[in-house]
Amino acid sequence: MKTMKFFFAMACVLGLAASCFAQNADTNATTTRTSGIQAARAAALRALKAHDQGSAEGPATSPALTSGTLTFSVTINLHPGFPSSGKIYCYAYAETSESASPVSADFSDDGEVAATMSGSTATCTVTLIYGWYLATPSSDSVGLGVTVGAVFGTKGTIPYWENYSTWSSELTSVPASGSTTTEKVATSL
Repeated sequence: MKTMKFFFAMACVLGLAASCFAQNADTNATTTRTSGIQAARAAALRALKAHDQGSAEGPATSPALTSGTLTFSVTINLHPGFPSSGKIYCYAYAETSESASPVSADFSDDGEVAATMSGSTATCTVTLIYGWYLATPSSDSVGLGVTVGAVFGTKGTIPYWENYSTWSSELTSVPASGSTTTEKVATSL
């Protein structure tokens, strides 16, 4: 479990670092950040798939739709002097890998929203509605992750800075179909 958390955290950090170098002006922030985020998600999916392949496989089962809602409620404590004109974004993802014979598939959902700042705190809620065809949802783990990013200024001008914070976790099984699962995340910038 700790190894998976480490892989998810490292994948997020590496993906975000790559996106920072590739990021153009703030107007292109979402587009350029996506390439780094996609790289992080791909690395996390590979780690999750390797973890699932180490599990004992049961008899072949036909996949069925497993759907629900994952809500990430994020509270961000801001450092003293955080500029009120800074922009904060919250990105969340959920992913699973089905490797029960004869099914082999990767599923992921993600979303990004702007945070709302109030004094020394910012908050955001990212809601993901998923629908995954899984043969063994009760034994398929779900990787979860949240990245909070802040941008102040315009790249190439002074002052300009970016801050990032990442969080990752894992559900040991896919929540029951039709359920809503809420993850509360506290972090700081």
